[in-house]
Amino acid sequence: MFMSEPIRRADALAYGQTDAELRNLYTRQGWSKLRPGLYVPPEFEELTREAKHRELVVATAPLLSALASISHQSAAVMHDVPLWSVPFDRVHATRDRPAGGRKTRHLHMHCAPLPDEDVVVIDGVRVTDLARTVGDLARTVPLEQAIVAGDAAMRKGLTRNEIVDGLAYAEGRHRL
Repeated sequence: MFMSEPIRRADALAYGQTDAELRNLYTRQGWSKLRPGLYVPPEFEELTREAKHRELVVATAPLLSALASISHQSAAVMHDVPLWSVPFDRVHATRDRPAGGRKTRHLHMHCAPLPDEDVVVIDGVRVTDLARTVGDLARTVPLEQAIVAGDAAMRKGLTRNEIVDGLAYAEGRHRL
């Protein structure tokens, strides 16, 4: 992964580093801010866009409600499903609520039914299962991108019936 690990501001301050020392990392030593309070080393720029997004997901997941799960393209990245021309500008997550979704600079929180059986844990992160992930993408990205994701998921062993089941929750719902 990284030659150097990401540094969380809170952890650095707890170990005695100062904000000035952290600022020096990204102004003079080539580090970047992945999100507020999280700094990544220069090697981060060598990662693929999927690997960068995965790091953002892993950094964001602990900040979410315990009942929220990573979803949509962020879940696809966690499942190692290749995507084509899908934006990775923010982490996508879903809460089991009828309404109240929101977008911030780093997070798109969706609200939709989310039963426990639609959630798995990957590397310690709650993520929608593969069928639900494909269903979410089918509802939110253009058709061509959804087909690429579905095809890739089927190559990973997902069946057509599982994809149909992954879409079932969405019947009668507006687009997310």
